[in-house]
Amino acid sequence: MSAFTLGPWTVSNSSRQAVQNATRVTIAWCGANASYGDPSYSISVDEARANARLIAAAPDLLAALTLVRDLDDEAAQTGLPIMREKTRAKIDAAIAKATTP
Repeated sequence: MSAFTLGPWTVSNSSRQAVQNATRVTIAWCGANASYGDPSYSISVDEARANARLIAAAPDLLAALTLVRDLDDEAAQTGLPIMREKTRAKIDAAIAKATTP
């Protein structure tokens, strides 16, 4: 598995909504008003900014979910897991989505 670009990630102040790593290398673009080959599809600048913020938060979200999962694993060893199975399944699925090629 290839590792993702280490965070923190930020959203640039440019109009193109670039998501950049700590050394300002662009790792994703969230363009507004782009049709992507379908003239009926386009997103607003506000939606592009929201998408860029969500993408920029991804490394932090993955780290937080991994921490919660690990705490649940530790608690389960004492017989007292801290979360319900359905919640744990969602966390495991999100971590897998981010880390499985």
